[in-house]
Amino acid sequence: MTQTIKTITFCLFALWTFQVSSQTHHVTAVQLNLREGPGTDFVVVKVLNQGDQVAVISSSGKWMWVTAGEDTGYVSATYLAPITQSSGISLAEALQMTTPQPPAARPYSRPAPAYRVLICMGASAYAYHTHYCSGLNRCRSEVVSVAEAQAVQMGRTPCRYCY
Repeated sequence: MTQTIKTITFCLFALWTFQVSSQTHHVTAVQLNLREGPGTDFVVVKVLNQGDQVAVISSSGKWMWVTAGEDTGYVSATYLAPITQSSGISLAEALQMTTPQPPAARPYSRPAPAYRVLICMGASAYAYHTHYCSGLNRCRSEVVSVAEAQAVQMGRTPCRYCY
C-alpha cells in the first residue's frame, strides 16, 4: 500500500514537473500561435512565422514555454526544431537570452478574444454562460449572445456551472 502511494506520488510529480532547458529552436510551421497557456483554449499572444527563433525556457509534454522577442508564451513542441551551432546562432547569443518568470496561474482558461457568450436579460441575472447550462435554463427572460468583453463590461461574471 505504501509503495503504491509512493509510486502514484512520483508519477504525479513527474507529470507536473517542467524540464528546464536553455536551447534555442526555430519555427517549422508556416505560422505558429504563441499562447498564454499550454493548450489551444488559451488566448493567442502572437503569431510566429516559419524560421522565427525562440528561446525555450521549459517544456512539459507536447507544449514548450518560450520567449520570442519581447513576448513569452506557450507553443506546441511539434512545430519547433532545435538550432545547432552550425545553423547560425552562437552559444554566447543563446546565453544572453533572459529567462523570465512563469506566468501567474489563471483561475480558468480563457477562450479566444472574440469569444461569444450567452446572457440572460432578466433583472436579477448576473452571470455569462458558454452554453445552456442549469444556470441559464432558469432564465425566464430573453437570452442573447454577446462578446465576452461586453458581458464583463455589463458587470457579469463567469457562470459557476460553465467555468
